[in-house]
Amino acid sequence: MKKRILSIAFAFTLLAALILPALPVFADRPPDKVPPGQIEKLEPGWKRQGPSAKSHQIGKVVRQGKEMAQVEAIISSVPTTLADGKTLVDTKWYLLSDSSGQEWFQNGVNYFTARVQEGRVSVEDEKGRLATWNSVINVGGNSYSGGTPSIVDDPLNESYERNTLKWEYGRYGGFLGLGGSQVIRYLRNIQGHIGELWLLPSDPGSSVTIKLSETTESSMLGRVEWLSAYDAGGRHLEVKKNRFGIFVINASEFVDKKYPITIDPTLDFTTSSYDGMIWNSDANYNTARTAATGTFGVATIGSIGQWKITNYYVERFMVMFNTAPVPNSAIITASAIYIFGYGDQSDTNFYITVQEGMPTYPHLPPISSDYLYTRYSGNGGQLYTSSFSTYSYNMINLNSTGMGWINKNGYSKFMLRSSRDIDGDTPTGSEDVTIRCFEYGINYAPEMRVVYDLPINTPTAETQPASGVWEDRAFLEGYVDDDGGEDVSVRFQYGTTTSYGTTTSWQSGYSTGEFFGQTIYGLSPGTTYHFIAQAMNSAGSDSGVDRTFSTLPYAPNNFSATPGDGTVALAWTKGSGADNTVIRRSTGSYPTTPTDGTAIYNGVGAATNDGAVVNGTTYYYRAWSLSNSIYSASYVSDYTTPSGPSVGEVTTLAAYDVNVADADLALTVDDMGGSAHVHVQFQYYWGAGSWLDNITVLSGEVGLGYYTIGIAGLPAATLIHVRARMTNDTGFAYGADVPFTTGANSAPTMTTNAATGVQLTAATIHGTVTDDGGVTATAWFEYGETTEYELGSTPPTSGWSTGGTPWAGLAGLSTNTLYHYRVVGENTEGISYGADANFTTDSPVAPTARTDAASEIGANQALLNLTVLTDGGVENDVQFQWSTTGAYAGEEIDTGWVEGYTEDQTYSKLITGLTIGVEYHFRAQVRNAGGTGSGSDVTFTTVFAAPDDFRAWAVSSTTVNLEWAKQGDQTHIRYSKDGYPIDRSIGAGTLVYNGPDEFTSLSGLVAGTTYYFRAWSWREGDVWADGTADAVATTKAAITTEEEDRPNIIPTPNMPSNWFATPSGAALTKMPGYQIVEDFADSFELPSGTIWLVLGLLIVMAISAVAYAASSQIIVAVAAGGLALAFSSAVGMMPLWFIAVYIVVGGGFVFIARRGL
Repeated sequence: MKKRILSIAFAFTLLAALILPALPVFADRPPDKVPPGQIEKLEPGWKRQGPSAKSHQIGKVVRQGKEMAQVEAIISSVPTTLADGKTLVDTKWYLLSDSSGQEWFQNGVNYFTARVQEGRVSVEDEKGRLATWNSVINVGGNSYSGGTPSIVDDPLNESYERNTLKWEYGRYGGFLGLGGSQVIRYLRNIQGHIGELWLLPSDPGSSVTIKLSETTESSMLGRVEWLSAYDAGGRHLEVKKNRFGIFVINASEFVDKKYPITIDPTLDFTTSSYDGMIWNSDANYNTARTAATGTFGVATIGSIGQWKITNYYVERFMVMFNTAPVPNSAIITASAIYIFGYGDQSDTNFYITVQEGMPTYPHLPPISSDYLYTRYSGNGGQLYTSSFSTYSYNMINLNSTGMGWINKNGYSKFMLRSSRDIDGDTPTGSEDVTIRCFEYGINYAPEMRVVYDLPINTPTAETQPASGVWEDRAFLEGYVDDDGGEDVSVRFQYGTTTSYGTTTSWQSGYSTGEFFGQTIYGLSPGTTYHFIAQAMNSAGSDSGVDRTFSTLPYAPNNFSATPGDGTVALAWTKGSGADNTVIRRSTGSYPTTPTDGTAIYNGVGAATNDGAVVNGTTYYYRAWSLSNSIYSASYVSDYTTPSGPSVGEVTTLAAYDVNVADADLALTVDDMGGSAHVHVQFQYYWGAGSWLDNITVLSGEVGLGYYTIGIAGLPAATLIHVRARMTNDTGFAYGADVPFTTGANSAPTMTTNAATGVQLTAATIHGTVTDDGGVTATAWFEYGETTEYELGSTPPTSGWSTGGTPWAGLAGLSTNTLYHYRVVGENTEGISYGADANFTTDSPVAPTARTDAASEIGANQALLNLTVLTDGGVENDVQFQWSTTGAYAGEEIDTGWVEGYTEDQTYSKLITGLTIGVEYHFRAQVRNAGGTGSGSDVTFTTVFAAPDDFRAWAVSSTTVNLEWAKQGDQTHIRYSKDGYPIDRSIGAGTLVYNGPDEFTSLSGLVAGTTYYFRAWSWREGDVWADGTADAVATTKAAITTEEEDRPNIIPTPNMPSNWFATPSGAALTKMPGYQIVEDFADSFELPSGTIWLVLGLLIVMAISAVAYAASSQIIVAVAAGGLALAFSSAVGMMPLWFIAVYIVVGGGFVFIARRGL
């Protein structure tokens, strides 16, 4: 037993040793771009008034007899959206990679684009201008920088997730490398701001230095501010900057502080607001208080007040809000500034007082001279610090003076000062409070609330194009351009003239910037209607411009195609609302559109003849109605085959009064083929007989009508085949075979019942087994769009007896379509058919779609986006229409219908060939059989993009050529040997070219080396394109002097020795099953050599197992396997080095077996 276990272990060990090292390892790659921004959805009643402001109506008041709207506006110092007022800022970090394998961290959609590789940070503003820094901190003689961060939630603000990068560095203050405190670095990404934080958990016991190594391109919106530091209580530490640009915090600053200490170098991108502390210190209080300039610090924490330790410190705080959303006509009745408390170090209370120095002071963004106290005056509102709350908002109500300072046309800028600073009272200890700044983020940043009364003016409405137009209904849409100061009610007026005459009901609760719509019913087909959108508030009402739409005509009805000799007679009833009827025909299938196939007719009549037909050819006709240049959405169809003189038509009817040996037969003469009289007969047979076995003739000539005859002498319980035959001067006409079964057991009798559950694309059809014929029957249904039942049969179900009701569900049907069906029953005695029945599937409701904002906008292309809002219960076609006008009056370009879209699905289409710097209009369209719906008009403007067709190729061992299509005024190119340069800074790559050309050559490179090139576009105004272009090239290998002297002949590549030859089945091409192995390898996209290698190993294992089973000797099993291995190597199925491994592993097992281990 032990030896058998050893043998099995040997086989698996050998297989693992030889196979596992060769298995490939796959890993997911990070994505190559961040997700697009999401559209904000405000709470009901609120309106976005800009990136950082929103408002809502809170009531009404009456002033001097006039009703006015009472509105509250909240203006934050943190923007919620981008400048468009719709797209939410995405504060998360994402790990990205490119095709060179390079990885980096990048922020989501924001007012800037930040990228991080190891410890290096690069940031581009909205115009592509660049700033970089790579911080190094020195604590206790140890420097910390670089390293790979991880993405974590915000360490300061619980409102943010995955917005922070975290580095964990070494420790300081321990003994012999043990214990101590860990240096931690954070990089926080919030709306409009990126902030770096270094945390020191304990006293470093020495001075700390921070070198930012920042670089900033000219005109860069953001900038690295003066570095700030503060303790856990909000107390600021003094930071100095030496002549080398290095920030220094002396060791004495760390004494008697609350830990951890936060060191904050900050990069801000000014958005809608700004704030920050400005301060000064001196041994003389009056000098510190009256200094002309101060130190401005941007940090997450700011201070207000004054205090004294060794020097005197005076701290003032600036807040600025964009109050332009407050209308000029507003009467401000209340306002307050909200600041979130962080700490209160006061041993003497004071008033936090609001002052102003507008229009100049403080500057936006602030400058050092904003400190001078004489630039500010007044008392706009106060808060006494005895009621100052930490960890919640503190409200400073503005008095009438403060409310008078609010600037309705721009920024309201305030300086918050201590009343003791204003009075010049010298501090003896601590008398300051700390608050959270804009950099702390949402739910903590300063904000301003303004309540105002707004005169209610007459609103303005816009009439939008109608959509979802059908024969009897349409969807009208409007837009509230201005609500006049309060929510409005909206409606539509419509009619066949500009007098309108019909109105929809008022819909309330709409405000500026909102669309509204309503479906109207009961319209007349093929009719042009006028309509206007209306908006009304308490001040009056307004109507948009008149627009028109035309309803669709109904399709023609009673359409028929009657064949003749070389002609087809077409007749119909004109569709309701139609001006003309349009008829097209095709062979093989029906025309699909009113322009498909051959035109037959376009006129006002109700009949025509198609004389251009060939006898014996089947023609498919389809007819549409036309009104106001609009075709009906549905159509009618018929097909026929013209022919010459006819033999006529006879129908075999079901036999009746069937007995054991006799039955009555019946037929109808339906068409005598132009003859005055015809002769009719019945033909019948059973078993292996033929139609000539029995012919029963009805005496005399007959005409159109119903005829019967009885037959006898039939075998019992037998299936009798019977058909009618008619003879005229032209020839014979035959009816269908309608069999019956005599006496005893018989074929079942089936009845087709009405369909139920008829929907858009599905229905349930029913039947009844009226008589099972004495034997249980199998039942199924035949169905189709004609009585030919061309769509096939449902799956059969068995075991049906008399009274049974078989049924079948049909799915995947077409909407608004007539379907025929019948039940079929069969037993051992025969088959029978129920009568034909039919149903018509429902018509879908016209769908609707939303036009979403365009994305991936470039110089000559854009990605258009839509969402299907409602689908009418069926799959829909979607497309876009676009132009430079937005009129949609025939000038627009259609992208083409794409099938298969349902509710909530999105669709995107890239359009190209656009012109740079041009505004384009586009709208979504969605259609089904119920009509076509159009989304609202949306615009985008093309922007210049990265260079196009950028490519690089090596021309020698030291030279690479580069070529591109210029997109801006100049092109900037850099390269790196470690992957694509992450940005344009010197630290990210080497400059190749910067200029207006479209070609350059780079020489002096290293032979046999891969170079990664990245290109940027620049244009006048110091604007950089969004995005880059990449190319890669590998220089040619160096050529030796000896190689240069050789003839220009391609050398034969060296083949590997047999020791390391690639496994192959090339020597086994004649072996049975060779092609099966090769096909198997191809189907799984595996190298065929790998499959042959595995087969060889399985053969070795099998032979070893057989040898062991026959001998029970490990040594015999190993020897047999070795011979098989040698054979496999000889035919190329595995390299020779496998034998060496086999000898070592096999020898080991023989040794173990011999020793009895």
